[in-house]
Amino acid sequence: MLEDVTQAVLVTGGTVNKEQGLVELSLFNADGSELNVGGYVASGTATLDSGTATVADSNVTSESKIKVFVKTPGSGVGSPFLSAVTPGTGFVISSTNGADGSVIAYEIESY
Repeated sequence: MLEDVTQAVLVTGGTVNKEQGLVELSLFNADGSELNVGGYVASGTATLDSGTATVADSNVTSESKIKVFVKTPGSGVGSPFLSAVTPGTGFVISSTNGADGSVIAYEIESY
């Protein structure tokens, strides 16, 4: 994360790993010192069973931003929410309706 946006930054190259959602750039300050920046972005779906679904993702951190929303309404559709986040393991999506069987889409951002 850039703390001082008044400094000039030169981007000299970078890679994107689509399979793992990793973004790595080589950035340099105007004085030539390297500025390391990286992040993790992922998305997917999970089907609720009796109103809950567990998503395994070892890249989830305590600072991850995780968004959930209904992709395909199922039986007893409710409102999805995160009921647990375990850094290094994943997260649990729950619904306000314990009988919900909807398909839930999620997006994860970690920086």
